[in-house]
Amino acid sequence: MTQIKKLTLGLLACLMMAAATIGCSKIDNTGKTGTIYGIVTVTGEPLKGIGVSLFVDDALLLKTVTYDDGHYEFSDLEPKEYTLKVEAEGYKTFSTTVMVESGRQARADMQLTLLETGLQVITFEAVVSGNAVLLQGHYHYNSNISGSYPEEIGFYYSTSTPVSNGTKVKTNDQESTSYYDYDFKVDVPNLMSGTYYVQAYAKNSKGTTFGDIKTFAISGDPNVKTLDATNVTQNTATLNGEIVFAGDPAFTERGFVYSRYFSNPTIEDPESSTTKKVVSGTSTSFSANVDNLTNNVTYHVRAYVTNANITVYGESVEFSTADPNANIISIPTLGLMIQKYDISSGADWYTAESLCESSTIGGYTDWRLPTKGELQSLYSYGVSVNWNTNQVGYFYHNSASDSRYWSGTKSSSYSNPYYVQMSSGATDYLPSSYTYRVRAVRNI
Repeated sequence: MTQIKKLTLGLLACLMMAAATIGCSKIDNTGKTGTIYGIVTVTGEPLKGIGVSLFVDDALLLKTVTYDDGHYEFSDLEPKEYTLKVEAEGYKTFSTTVMVESGRQARADMQLTLLETGLQVITFEAVVSGNAVLLQGHYHYNSNISGSYPEEIGFYYSTSTPVSNGTKVKTNDQESTSYYDYDFKVDVPNLMSGTYYVQAYAKNSKGTTFGDIKTFAISGDPNVKTLDATNVTQNTATLNGEIVFAGDPAFTERGFVYSRYFSNPTIEDPESSTTKKVVSGTSTSFSANVDNLTNNVTYHVRAYVTNANITVYGESVEFSTADPNANIISIPTLGLMIQKYDISSGADWYTAESLCESSTIGGYTDWRLPTKGELQSLYSYGVSVNWNTNQVGYFYHNSASDSRYWSGTKSSSYSNPYYVQMSSGATDYLPSSYTYRVRAVRNI
């Protein structure tokens, strides 16, 4: 019995010693982990939002992105050899190997190289309007490098970095600013409130080049636009506005504020100098008829919307209560109204067309270039009623060279527009780049 107890106690002691030995061995074998850190730069400048990948034996282990100062970090790594890799649009792929030692930090800075695309890209400041934004950029391509002209342009935008992981929007809306230089833009509607990052890009067969990163904020405030006043008489007018964005929270009041004294009236101005007109409803477009206006006075009007947080105004728009027909001649026998004054004394045809169609003289919005036949009829009418040279409202016709007016009629053979010489009624067609006088008409 005593021997069994001794054997039992001896066996127990051995087991306890064995367990202690195993525990010590586990602690000794665990050791300490290590860290890899570094800074990613291009031409000496730190890059933020760049993805960095960590591999072990060609197998992806971890991913991270660089911070605002360009640094990255991988921690709690077992001591061994690792491979770091950076693959980012616009840069040559970079990879390097790093040995991590127990309890130590291994530093691996990485200098990226831009792809030689022959492109330079600039990101302009975004223009915010309510919950919409106009993104704007610029590119220059090197004509001495074959294939440098971009086959795709646009923007990336996101609420976080890297921006290139966000939403991509392409555009064809570009305009030449000089040889090999173009501005481009795109409208992005219906964005949620928040701070956004945006980056312009241009892509060709050699790769993608990015502009720098800009930020913009969508506040959630409502947005309203003041439109031109219509139906203006000596004492009345129709005020017009448009809700661009209802706001978050949505607007609770909308209307107009107008004044003959303040160029930018507000609802806080005294009633003695400014009038507020509330318009009920929630439709996108809204209008209000106002009366008791003073004749021959210029007024300033602004549309406004108010929500629980803020009152927002549209731009200030002027209108005058002079007789709306003071600058118009009606000729019932020709079925035409003509404006008394030339819109331009020298404009190319496309500009002439645009000037007429955007005119709002007399509150009318259907002004246009007269046809060739209408101009010739107006010449004949002027001769018959003995229009005097240079009299206000009559076509200029001192000399042949100065009396040419653009018509809205084009040649069927060459698609060049006709002009009519109002000193003789003669007509011919010439390239639209030529510059002639412009007068608008409308049908009665």
